[in-house]
Amino acid sequence: MYLKKNCDNERAFTLLELLVVTIIIGVLVSLVLPRYDIVTERMRATEGVNHLIAILGAERRWALDQNPQQYTATLGNLDFQMPGGWNNFQAPTLFTPALGSDATLATIQRNVLGGDPFLYTLSITERIGTISCSGGAAGICAKLGF
Repeated sequence: MYLKKNCDNERAFTLLELLVVTIIIGVLVSLVLPRYDIVTERMRATEGVNHLIAILGAERRWALDQNPQQYTATLGNLDFQMPGGWNNFQAPTLFTPALGSDATLATIQRNVLGGDPFLYTLSITERIGTISCSGGAAGICAKLGF
């Protein structure tokens, strides 16, 4: 006896259903990708803040050991090395403010190609270590939390 296969009970997705699902996934991805850029850049900015805080600590140690009235402007004088180098930021620019002033102690600039919206500069003040952000595309510092 031959068994007859019943094709009426088989179900499959139609082309229209697959198209609708693909469109929904595309819309969701288009909503998530811009947010992903900001989240990853916030992570890089946090790395820059950590660099500046480490520089502030190294500057204070140098001032206690060498000259209690002024900081050094030479990175090589500090007991400070960045693990992995300066991948996301250019080497810092150090200033020599008087101790106890609110002047800028160090700045670092984001290491990106020209015209990138994430081209900004982070700086730290001497007395209380206030971090500030400047430059970049309109509102980028606010989006990064500064």
